[in-house]
Amino acid sequence: MEGALTAAEIKKQRIMVRDDKAVTFFVFDGERLAVDVSLPTFPFAQQCKFSSAEKPYAAIMDEQGIHVINCDEGKEKMMLMNVNITAFSFSPKCNYLLTCEKFGQSTMKNLTFWEIDSGNEVAHFEWRKFPKDITKLV
Repeated sequence: MEGALTAAEIKKQRIMVRDDKAVTFFVFDGERLAVDVSLPTFPFAQQCKFSSAEKPYAAIMDEQGIHVINCDEGKEKMMLMNVNITAFSFSPKCNYLLTCEKFGQSTMKNLTFWEIDSGNEVAHFEWRKFPKDITKLV
């Protein structure tokens, strides 16, 4: 078939599946779909997101906090130990992770930017209004 890519030309694609038991990563090589054993499985995951195609990250929120995984390396890039986070999103260039906690007396500065490479907090703001889609902030 003219114009069709060969299996060697198709870049492996990762698929993240969340069901009622866990988040599991799969890899598709153009022909087969299989569990990606190079990446961990996350039982009890509440939310999960891929970053843009520019950097191959996935973020998974579970009862421990948020895990940011480098999908190319199969390693955890950073971990935020915080069970109070209610939403998160990657910045457009995937250099930062934005997290939001429910506004309250103990969390006056509830909007936090984290540098993914270092895992450090780089900015902290007070934000009272909470939209349904946090990605509109980034």
